[in-house]
Amino acid sequence: MNLNALSRTRPSSISFSLSLDAYFDSGCYWTAPGNVNAFSQMVWSACNSDNSFLIGVAVGTAFHVSMDANHYYDFSIGYTNPVVGAYKANVADGKDKGVDGYERVDSQGLSAMTRTIFEGKYKDGNVVKFKFSFSAVAGQEPLFIIKQVLV
Repeated sequence: MNLNALSRTRPSSISFSLSLDAYFDSGCYWTAPGNVNAFSQMVWSACNSDNSFLIGVAVGTAFHVSMDANHYYDFSIGYTNPVVGAYKANVADGKDKGVDGYERVDSQGLSAMTRTIFEGKYKDGNVVKFKFSFSAVAGQEPLFIIKQVLV
């Protein structure tokens, strides 16, 4: 029986591929996240662990953004759906382990932008500078949005 299911949508407005690392304080994936292609979205879900009772879900997932062979950026997201207590969600900027996202969960969620300015090139060779913007909204179905913002 799935008492505390929750699902996440992570729309990506970034032109890089993502890979991940997961941490569970409680629960397990119902549908596991995977790598996501540029400008795509990822939907996954978590639930109580098998043979658990009244525990809920508490998860952290770290993402590795590969910009090219030598440049990358790491961040972690955390989210909870306890049987008793508040829904929580957050993003840990610059962190490469799922536990980092879990340890920063907050019922208020988050909206933030990286301090680092990244640089890339368009196909025509013109330089572009950008930051990453993060939004996390806590709830039964938390929402995380990651975007590239030109600076």
